[in-house]
Amino acid sequence: MSARSNRAVCCCNSIKGLDYPGSPPLVTPAAAERVTVVDGDTLRMGSERVRVMGLDAPEMHGQCQREEALARRAKARLGQLVAGGVRLSAHGRDRYGRFLAPVTDRQGRDVAHVLIREGLARAYDGSGLRGGWCH
Repeated sequence: MSARSNRAVCCCNSIKGLDYPGSPPLVTPAAAERVTVVDGDTLRMGSERVRVMGLDAPEMHGQCQREEALARRAKARLGQLVAGGVRLSAHGRDRYGRFLAPVTDRQGRDVAHVLIREGLARAYDGSGLRGGWCH
């Protein structure tokens, strides 16, 4: 998938304030016109990374070839889902500094639910307990 096909116009009007006093908003409609897909559960909006809430996707540099192949498929599918634009609202940050946000596509579909239903990701509640992809 080309870099161009991994980008999307962002519909940012639903972003809410963050729970960090004095923090600037994640994005404003004028500031972030493109979304770049980093992997199956992470987007980049300008200089900020956004972790899609509700799922765990395989890692691009995984433990085995199966995980890496599935990671490429998850990334490609996420790119398709966000190609028409996304809506999200930030809910703080994760331990890696990424904003945490539920993400919906232009049709209002929760992208986490779509990826999980298609077998490209697993449900994840943020507890830190995740299964492997190499079995």
